Amino acid sequence: MDYVKDYAMRKAGELAINEYVQKVGVGAAIGAVAGTATLAAVGLGVAGPIAGGLFAGKMGAGLVSGGYMAMLQSSAMTGAFVATTTKSGAIVGAVVAHKQSKLQSKL
Repeated sequence: MDYVKDYAMRKAGELAINEYVQKVGVGAAIGAVAGTATLAAVGLGVAGPIAGGLFAGKMGAGLVSGGYMAMLQSSAMTGAFVATTTKSGAIVGAVVAHKQSKLQSKL
């Protein structure tokens, strides 16, 4: 009988880990989409400013080195902005999964 109980506990643990990984993955995906959408909304892409976009209209003749627009363009082109929003989404997913598991353990 101990075998059945051990098996059931192991399966329950595996399901909990799978749910946790799914929540982290969904959070990361949402973060990546949100980051990409935010950049597109302000007129930035991985190749630089999008012609006719808000960023290109505000840019003028060029960017001031070290200015906020230059840093935003650099982070968009290197993928740093989307990487950060992806990581943030994964963290939110992990927190949600952790809080949910604590609530379920109290029931």
